[in-house]
Amino acid sequence: MSLYKLFSYNVEIQYKCYFLSKAMFFTLLLTALNVILPFVLAYGSRGFWLKSHTYFEQPVVHFTYDYLLVAETDDPSQPIVCGNDNYDHEENCAEILVEEYDSNRDGNYDILEFKLKLNLPPGRTIASVLLILGLDFQLKMVCPLHMQGLAVISKEFSLPSSGLIYYGDLRLYQTIHLPCMVNNIDTKYNHSLFNQLKDRQENAVDAIIRDYFIREAWDEDANSSRQNDT
Repeated sequence: MSLYKLFSYNVEIQYKCYFLSKAMFFTLLLTALNVILPFVLAYGSRGFWLKSHTYFEQPVVHFTYDYLLVAETDDPSQPIVCGNDNYDHEENCAEILVEEYDSNRDGNYDILEFKLKLNLPPGRTIASVLLILGLDFQLKMVCPLHMQGLAVISKEFSLPSSGLIYYGDLRLYQTIHLPCMVNNIDTKYNHSLFNQLKDRQENAVDAIIRDYFIREAWDEDANSSRQNDT
């Protein structure tokens, strides 16, 4: 035998409370969390499916006033070495001028001007020049970084010259991704390589350049130069 529905009715249960009550506050809190929490997680993780990200930032760069100049003369046994430490050729390093300029007045230096005048021994000419400048390099926005960098300038002369004018743009290179962590500054390379010069070991200049360019992050200049002929 089949069954027939004779009567039915709906049951509605309502829960009521005052607006200023613990139950209402709990309900509003859960609703707000359901709306806001996904945005907080997305911002904290910088995107759920983000594979790569590109951003532009002008670094804060200052000259540390550490420098080393090695000028090879036509006599390889008599190079001229100038720097912060006391060397045997102080009488040849006649004048040094360092100036930093903020060309667009945004609070960051844009130009470093370094001038050095040499007094050559009588009858000597310069065959090549190697200049190493110490730089304090900082990134502060997305990937905080603070490191001690170098500007390495090298030039060989085929003809005797009375001077060298060098222009360069500083660039940051990296072999791995920077540890972009909020409120955590990467200071892995925040130490000066010029400390190796104090040991006065042979090939200290080669050791500085080698240790610098095997880093995971370093700055280097894209350059152009002009020499003044005698």
